[in-house]
Amino acid sequence: MRHSSWKLLECLNPYFNLPWVVFGEFNEITHLEEKSGWLERDVNKMLAFWDSLEACGLADLGFSRPHFTWCNCRLGEERTLIKLDRMVANNEWMDLFPDANVQHRSMSTFDHCLLILYPKSNRLACQRKQRFRFKSMWIRDESCKEVVESMWVLGTNFNGNPLIQDTIKECQSQLQWWNKNILSNVNK
Repeated sequence: MRHSSWKLLECLNPYFNLPWVVFGEFNEITHLEEKSGWLERDVNKMLAFWDSLEACGLADLGFSRPHFTWCNCRLGEERTLIKLDRMVANNEWMDLFPDANVQHRSMSTFDHCLLILYPKSNRLACQRKQRFRFKSMWIRDESCKEVVESMWVLGTNFNGNPLIQDTIKECQSQLQWWNKNILSNVNK
């Protein structure tokens, strides 16, 4: 079964001239270090998997957190840990998302780890813009009330079906613009 899925990837590859990422349980490893425990892996199967990935121009995106993604849940000498699950992508995808980060998350009710893809690295998340805070001093200015009221009136006209979240976001955006351009940014 696993060989047929690898061959399917190879068959699909020529039809995709776009960036692509493939992820899931590939049921094979690419290096001996991706397995710990009981029975040895067949090196020929590992090479076949490696060849399929290379034929498709797919490279492993790496990971953080637990090294292994699967456990046979046995104890003692029969315990086996393997990296069966992974995310791979072609160069075009990696060029679009050079700071992508994959994390493995253990799940107590499942023998495989959950794979999470963060298209941007975590260090960028720390640099995101500051959280919006409404300043109580704004209400002293009559034009603040006009900004808020105009956004709520506009919000009722969005596709005839207003979403409160969209209206709040638009109101936030307009208040930030108003604060910066009309009040000369009271945050400074």
